[in-house]
Parts: sequence; structure tokens; C-alpha cells
Amino acid sequence: MVIIMDFLRVKLAQMEDKVPGEQSSYASSSPQGSGRRWSGPPTPSSVEKRCKAAELVLEEVEEKGTLVERVSDLEKRVSKVKIDQVCSRVMVLG
Repeated sequence: MVIIMDFLRVKLAQMEDKVPGEQSSYASSSPQGSGRRWSGPPTPSSVEKRCKAAELVLEEVEEKGTLVERVSDLEKRVSKVKIDQVCSRVMVLG
């Protein structure tokens, strides 16, 4: 889930920085780590590599917010980008 959140955050940042009328490069770019593929059930060593200490997880939540808060923030940012896109189209057509 965290990988998806990071992917969405990067894509949204690209959308927010995009200049209207400029060619999009959304599909060609990808955040680091998004190329992971399913390789079967996790093994103890793979789980150990991906697991974080509870203290680190709590620090990350303190810094970034809970998953629900982060999703809510992304939803607000997506809505703003969509509104900005509609407004820029109306102004061009206006």
C-alpha cells in the first residue's frame, strides 16, 4: 500500500507542476520501486528485509501522518488539480 501511495504522490506532483498545453510525460515516468512484481508467497528472509522496527514506523507516521490522512490529502490534491484543469480549459475556450 505504501508503494501505491508513493506512486500516487509522485504522479500528482508531476500533474501539479505540469504547464497547460505541454505534452504529458506521466506514463513514461515511474517512482523508484514501482517495478516490483509478484514472486510468490513471502519467505522469512524477504519479510525480514521489508519489515521495519516499530519505532521507525511510529516515527514515519508522526512525520507523514496516518495512511487515512495521507489518502485524504491525496484526494484533496487530485480534486484541486482537476478543478485547475477544468478552469484552464474554460479560460482557453472562453
